[in-house]
Amino acid sequence: MEEAIELFDDISTTQFLKGSALILFLNKSDLFKKKIRTTSLKECPIMTDWEGPDPPLETEDQFIKACNYIDAKFRDKNSFRERQIYSHVTVALDTDNVRGRSSETAKAHEG
Repeated sequence: MEEAIELFDDISTTQFLKGSALILFLNKSDLFKKKIRTTSLKECPIMTDWEGPDPPLETEDQFIKACNYIDAKFRDKNSFRERQIYSHVTVALDTDNVRGRSSETAKAHEG
């Protein structure tokens, strides 16, 4: 997770992409949902400020809160506040899910 956030930081601060919207796929949500049943987000060094519940996180509401928290960690790295970031929680093995999210993002960006 730390490496992914660092990479997003590098990409989002690139002057070349300053005027571009970004798409953030929070992939492998199925694995994440299983992991947070037994492991606290606080175990990740960059997530020690997590104020949500500790495991087991089993309800859909708890899963969504954890995803929103991680999404915010990525968004905090965006130094160009006027930039639009489209984020989606996905399971890449579900091609219909990914295809649908990509289509939604394209339509939102056009409009």
